Amino acid sequence: MYYDLEEVIKLVELLYSPQQTGDVIRNAQSQILNLQHQSFAPQLGHDLLALDSQTCQYIGALCFAVYISDHENEIDREFADKVVVEFLTAVERKCSKMVIQKLISNVSRLYIILKENIFSFIFDRLQQLNLNETDLFELGLLLSQITVDELSKTENLSLTIHEMVHSYLFPMSQSILQNSINSTGPSNLWFGCVSSWISYVSKAEFDTALRFDLNNQFSICIDLLIDKSIEAIDLLLELFDINPSLLNKQNKMRVEDIIFGQWSYSIIEGDDEELIGKISKIIAIHLDNNLLAIAARLANPKYDNMFNFLLQISNIQKIPILEEPISKDLLDFWVLFVEAFDYDEDTIRGMLKGGDFKLLKSRSQAYFTKLAEIYWQKCHLIQSDELNDIEDEFRIYRRDICELFSGLFTQLRTSLFKYLSLKIQQQLALIENSNVTQIEELVIHIESSLLILDSFQDFLPSTNDLNDIRLMITELIKSRYFELVRQFLINPSNNDSKKYRYIPYMIQTTINFLSGVTWFYKEPKNSDNLPIVITFLFQCMESNQNFETFNLNNTAAKAILKICQGCRTELIPFITDFENAVLNMLKVSIMNISDTEEIDTGLQEKLTTSYSTIIQAINNPEEKAQLLSRMLDMLYQVGLNITTNLKSTNNSTELIIAKNQLKVLLVTFVGLAKGLKIPNGWEEYYENLEQSTGDGNIRELMKEVTVFWLNDPYKIHSKILEFIGLYVPFFTQTGIGAEDNLSSDVEYMFIEQICDFFKDGLDEEVPGPFAIDLAHILKFISMVASSVSFIDPHKKSSNNVRLTSCLTLYRSVIKFISAQSRLSPQMINILREMNSLKKPSAIELPHMIDMLFLRHKDAILNDPDLTSAEFSLLGSISNILPSVFIPQENVFGTLDSISFIQIITLALHQQLISHERFVIKDICEFWIALIKNKRANKVQKDFVSNFLSSPVLFNFLSPQLISLIGNNTPTYGQLLTLTLFTNLLNSPRSNVQFPAELLRQLTSEYPAMIKNWLEFSMLELIKSNKINQKASSIFIQKMVISRGARVAKSLVTEWWGNVRGLGEY
Repeated sequence: MYYDLEEVIKLVELLYSPQQTGDVIRNAQSQILNLQHQSFAPQLGHDLLALDSQTCQYIGALCFAVYISDHENEIDREFADKVVVEFLTAVERKCSKMVIQKLISNVSRLYIILKENIFSFIFDRLQQLNLNETDLFELGLLLSQITVDELSKTENLSLTIHEMVHSYLFPMSQSILQNSINSTGPSNLWFGCVSSWISYVSKAEFDTALRFDLNNQFSICIDLLIDKSIEAIDLLLELFDINPSLLNKQNKMRVEDIIFGQWSYSIIEGDDEELIGKISKIIAIHLDNNLLAIAARLANPKYDNMFNFLLQISNIQKIPILEEPISKDLLDFWVLFVEAFDYDEDTIRGMLKGGDFKLLKSRSQAYFTKLAEIYWQKCHLIQSDELNDIEDEFRIYRRDICELFSGLFTQLRTSLFKYLSLKIQQQLALIENSNVTQIEELVIHIESSLLILDSFQDFLPSTNDLNDIRLMITELIKSRYFELVRQFLINPSNNDSKKYRYIPYMIQTTINFLSGVTWFYKEPKNSDNLPIVITFLFQCMESNQNFETFNLNNTAAKAILKICQGCRTELIPFITDFENAVLNMLKVSIMNISDTEEIDTGLQEKLTTSYSTIIQAINNPEEKAQLLSRMLDMLYQVGLNITTNLKSTNNSTELIIAKNQLKVLLVTFVGLAKGLKIPNGWEEYYENLEQSTGDGNIRELMKEVTVFWLNDPYKIHSKILEFIGLYVPFFTQTGIGAEDNLSSDVEYMFIEQICDFFKDGLDEEVPGPFAIDLAHILKFISMVASSVSFIDPHKKSSNNVRLTSCLTLYRSVIKFISAQSRLSPQMINILREMNSLKKPSAIELPHMIDMLFLRHKDAILNDPDLTSAEFSLLGSISNILPSVFIPQENVFGTLDSISFIQIITLALHQQLISHERFVIKDICEFWIALIKNKRANKVQKDFVSNFLSSPVLFNFLSPQLISLIGNNTPTYGQLLTLTLFTNLLNSPRSNVQFPAELLRQLTSEYPAMIKNWLEFSMLELIKSNKINQKASSIFIQKMVISRGARVAKSLVTEWWGNVRGLGEY
């Protein structure tokens, strides 16, 4: 092959022409890349570098880069000398910096490949080119920087290379760096060169015993730091971030003397925001890097000035974030610093003498108390109109302060409670006699204390002395504070926009705190506080119109639910009140619904779940069933009235209103089911039930409850199915729910909610009020799946929702069968006695595969989302229940061979054509579940092995698969590997890990067959000129030797990188 230089020049011009289309540019790129991979690439590079065009020169330099990558093992000194000459010629011709840099990169690669010191020769020649001093030093710095960058990027550098760098390149670079700074002063290139050496030296010192000293350069940076050089600060920041151990003791002390003193304080109190930010980061990173040593210093009074300085800069009297960043930047350090006294106590003790450690503990208490005071004040809501501009950042800042206080709690314990409780009690006392202006300040104080107390709620129940916190909570609940909040809820602004800003924060924090002290309400002497709190939360939930942007009603509803979950037994006496609240909210919601398309049903669901959570705590199943029966009867009747009226109207507004009413009803129904789920697992539930009833026979208790719900005397299950039946027409395209009547988002919400309901019941594992029999669920799936048709392209999205919802529900059925097999022997015996223990055949796999998969093959072929959902399900079935997925003769309920082949063939087809990452992932996981299944027995494993060894059946293959194999008759194993590698040729890097893992598992599971499969695949790719034979042979040999070890994944990734090797543009 030869090249026409003029044609190449035209291609280069096309490549960098802004007027050309993407296809034209890609075509030019492909042609140039092909030329660069030819044996004449060096000559082409020389010819292009000789031209005056900068773009041609750059492509010429790239020709050498590609040639070096392709012929790394063939490079010799003669070739290297030619590349060096090209570089020197380019310097002499004053080529652009971009071209020079690429040529230096080439020289650096040769330096690494040949392991020879070629830089002495280069520097000697550069000095003979009559360059001015500035240009000479710039070239020297570039050579040094680019070379060490290449070294840092290169994996597995030999000790010889590192020694050569240590002996020649490093001293030479040190000299250039020193002479350059003496001659021309610090430049961006000088800082960049030092930065590159920091990265390389960190790597070299980690990999070898060699040591490099950059402290002369660091000393220069520290000198420049005093002059507030931004570049010096950035370099030190990088040093502290990458490898602070490179800084020697003398320079480290110099840095500390500078940053822990007046120099830093004057900057932090100044107005230069960029400089303040960088200095605060330097302080924070330096502290983080020396955390334990600094913690140990707290025992020594001689470091008091340093610690007082840290407190001082954390307590700058400016608005956090807006005016001072240092308190925010130091937060990570303070959190780790305080935690060190807990998690690293032994290490710190070892750094000190016994007496010193006792002194440290006593001094730390006083120090942490001061720190708590500072950040309590910093946590206060910002009194500035600019709060809205930094609201998210300030919220994160306050969250981090709360994390700090969680650490301070472990050190200060009761004293911290007393401190915060006293703060609240003082403010509550002042509120009683304060004017409006003072109340605003008091509210901010209380909010800050409650927010911090809320951050360590989890620690409170285990604390020995809770008297102070109990007293504070009682005073809070019974003080004027609640009355004040109620007034704000009713009339928040009082024409005072400034005060309006603080109120929702205060209410939100109060709600969160109250929902976190369930331990307090559960104590008998505090039970009278529970109805007060619940009433207050209902008032917050009902008054959201004043604070809609803060969504306080949702916060209050979450709080009610949390308290109900934590105090379900204590709230049983109020069950009627909760029932009335649910019914009242439902009535109001139904009556006030408009024709707005979007309605918020979250409140209704949370409130209903709160109610049913209390029902769940009732031990008597009959009493529980009576309450549920009454609620279900009401829901069904309301729903029946709505659907009956729907049949007699075609008015679009009435239809939308009815749709939203049905949404509210369904959400209420689902919320009812959620709250009745057994908390903490059924075994613990029955143990608690045994303790609460005093009945010592847990098996009889389990049997009594199980028998009750299996017999279902109140027909709860029938009423549930009857209620769900109201919604079925909406997503089976018959009757009132036909798509010409209502928008398709109806069925989206309805079917997803009902499927979620069924899944929640399946999660129960044992009989209960909302655990519906498997046969009814499978009937529901079949009914919905049978209504799916992809003939009408306009209904694709709605049909996708139906089918994917059925797929995920059926996946839960599979998990349910698996979970039942893991029940305790006691429960298995009870279910067996009641003839309620489900066998794997109960999932009706052959029928469901036909309904969910085989009937929709054509739709799956063209829909990545469906492909992903289908194979995710099939992978679960294969992994969890291989006994029914893998065909077995004369075994009832297993998949037949024809259906199995159809599934495999579709998997092969999608493996070949798919490029979406999530699809590739699910298909590969399906294959892995099939070939490496710990639950499969020998017969099932032999079936899969024999199947992969058998010839493909052509009448099942897609045209694409037939075209791929040509005149061959491969086995299924050969075709699987061929589709994998064919797909890999066009895959992005992010997709490679999934087929790589599958190939590793194939190698591990079938070591006797994998070589044949790989050889077949590589040969076919070689025939189509997609890969070369030499690389393939080496790859196959390495894969076989790996025997499926983890290195096999790396081998596949390396193979992909080799066949996809691209030049740089």
